Amino acid sequence: MRLTVLILLSLGLSACDTAPDLTPLQDTCRQIALGRIKHPDSYEGKTVQDEHYPDAKITTNLGFTAWNGYKVPVPYSIACSFQQGPRTTAPTLLNIHWNGRPIRQTELDEIRAAFNLG
Repeated sequence: MRLTVLILLSLGLSACDTAPDLTPLQDTCRQIALGRIKHPDSYEGKTVQDEHYPDAKITTNLGFTAWNGYKVPVPYSIACSFQQGPRTTAPTLLNIHWNGRPIRQTELDEIRAAFNLG
């Protein structure tokens, strides 16, 4: 009886540690974040949230930690706003907020070109 309870308890607790699968837009935003941090292998996702608007605009918010230059985990956040088009076209990247601040237009244009997002 004890063994069964311990096994069920450990299975239940381990299920809490599994990360949910990311949608394609969330994964794109994560890839953009990985390109901006110094140690991409240290990326550890914390929060994922999507905001849907009536005009087919979607904002994806990701919270995560990653190492800085001294290998100290630092909290980061990225918010990527996309405009959904017809199913046959790729979404358009409207803007990116990195730690609450918008990135420069030149960098946004480079990211759009690299990810083919409008």
